Amino acid sequence: MYDFADELAASLDFRADLENKLVRRFAALGIEVESVAVVLNRFGRYVVTVVRKKRGEDVKSATARAIGTAISHELEQAMELAHAIPKGNSVHLKYCEQSKFSVQSGVAKMKKTHAKESGDSFSLMKLGDSRFVAALSDGMGSGTRARRESETAIELMEELMERAFEKEIALRLINMALLENANDELFTTLDICLLDLNSGAAEFMKIGAARSYILRNGVAEAEPIGHWTLPVGILETVDIDVQKTQLAHGDVIVMMTDGVAESQKGDGGWLADLLAELPTNDPQALADAVLTASAQNYGGEVGDDIMVLVLRLAKRRH
Repeated sequence: MYDFADELAASLDFRADLENKLVRRFAALGIEVESVAVVLNRFGRYVVTVVRKKRGEDVKSATARAIGTAISHELEQAMELAHAIPKGNSVHLKYCEQSKFSVQSGVAKMKKTHAKESGDSFSLMKLGDSRFVAALSDGMGSGTRARRESETAIELMEELMERAFEKEIALRLINMALLENANDELFTTLDICLLDLNSGAAEFMKIGAARSYILRNGVAEAEPIGHWTLPVGILETVDIDVQKTQLAHGDVIVMMTDGVAESQKGDGGWLADLLAELPTNDPQALADAVLTASAQNYGGEVGDDIMVLVLRLAKRRH
């Protein structure tokens, strides 16, 4: 698997000239960095990774914004921070070319009553080819063991997507990796939404995951996405439910784990009605409202871990 990734990396265009310019510019600005990598990827777009010692940098920090401004100036191309990933004593700041659309997000979660911790995990990341990935994973059961299951699936997904594996291959490799732990009954659901931030195209890939919903801008109707399949890590062949659709400015995606979908008996009609009636399209407000309604549905003790992930596609103003 990683041999293939190394071959792919060898075909990328590393721009040492720009790396040297950026190092000098950061020094002039008083910004200390451990390393800088500038790549022109296979899609002809710049991807810049800056490694710094941990100083609290995240997507909102002043230093991260200053680094992004400097990169945009040197490359003469609008760049944005895709994500900040802590690794050991360092943080890896990844910048990509600015796309036509941006994604606003909201996350709300609650653990099962009496559970030590939630078994649900999630990921939000922008890839270097102007795509955005949102993923949810629901480990079987709840607590530490379930969290380990879901985190394993999410971490593998992030690694393979970062290394530009084709999505179907990535999902099958994740399934193979989890099957190796079959004696420990390590299995989990995987729910992925892949957004093209230039065209607005969306692709949903579900393995054992709950339905998602789309709220079309200006239309009070929740459109369900997804069908039931087995989780990953159970069978040697993985059943992937794939659906594609076109999104526009203002459209909202609501993803959730089983703790939401199964909080009330029925086909999920209550949730579609709730989403259609909520007087907001703010992602965090929507996520909080769905979480609250789901917890109330249990009527006392929350019977499963709950996680809600909401995305809103917004056209950039230039």
